[in-house]
Amino acid sequence: MRTVAILFLFVISTRFLLAQNPGDSLQTQIQLRTYLKNDQVPLNGEVEYQIELSWQGALNRYHIQKIDEPVVTNLKIRGSGSSNRFYTDQKGHPHSVKLITYYLTPLEMGMAYIDGVTIRYKDNVSGQDESLMSQRLGVKIIEPLRQSGKNFTTGQILVVIIGLLFILILVYFLWRYFSIRRRQKVLQEEPEKTLEENIREELKNLFSLKELSFDERFSKLQKILNRYLRQRFRLEGLIDSKVAQQVLADQIEEDLLQKVRKMYDRSELARFAGDEITESEFQLFYDTVELLLDRMNAKAQPS
Repeated sequence: MRTVAILFLFVISTRFLLAQNPGDSLQTQIQLRTYLKNDQVPLNGEVEYQIELSWQGALNRYHIQKIDEPVVTNLKIRGSGSSNRFYTDQKGHPHSVKLITYYLTPLEMGMAYIDGVTIRYKDNVSGQDESLMSQRLGVKIIEPLRQSGKNFTTGQILVVIIGLLFILILVYFLWRYFSIRRRQKVLQEEPEKTLEENIREELKNLFSLKELSFDERFSKLQKILNRYLRQRFRLEGLIDSKVAQQVLADQIEEDLLQKVRKMYDRSELARFAGDEITESEFQLFYDTVELLLDRMNAKAQPS
């Protein structure tokens, strides 16, 4: 009975092994290849060290768990990058490729070395963790390449600096010359303001004096008018209703002259009787002075 049982187990095991598909083998099929893009690199160049992992199957067949950073001699790691590629061969079999590239900067002329890299990965089909080890590679660091524009002598640098300073000075004086010409042209084209226009500008400021009462604003308005009459007709001394009527009699129409006389009379009443100026009165007298300036300005303009 014992012999029969052993024969039975042997037959079952053999049939199980024969039933397995060779393509489903759990043996590792990942391939590792490391190489350099160039075996000779100038001192001012860059070494590209590439690690290529390839296998038959989908990209997710293997999970790359860790790739140790390469140990280098006479080189310095500047950075790294990776990419994946998937394709099918002529028989329709899928293939996957993972490429890791390290960018290395040479330190000195002579030989430089990149030690083997250990790559740990997991087979997602079998669930097993495995690893691969790359071989050590060497690269020869040769004389740096001459780069145009970077080998200036001291004399050439000095000439360039002097040339730049000359250009800057020339640009500055040209800019200053044309700026002065432009200002002079603007001044020539811009007519000089008349006395009436300047006084009118002062009137606009009275409306911005919100903190003053209308009495105070009216007082300032009266002073502006008196100053205008002094400058316009070269008057001296006190200016009252009579003086204003004398100098303006042949300058403006009668109704406007009556408004100016009324303004002086109201000023006398407010000063001696203490009668307050209302907002409507201030607006009326303001319009009177403004209209007077417009009439006198038009009269002064050449016909």
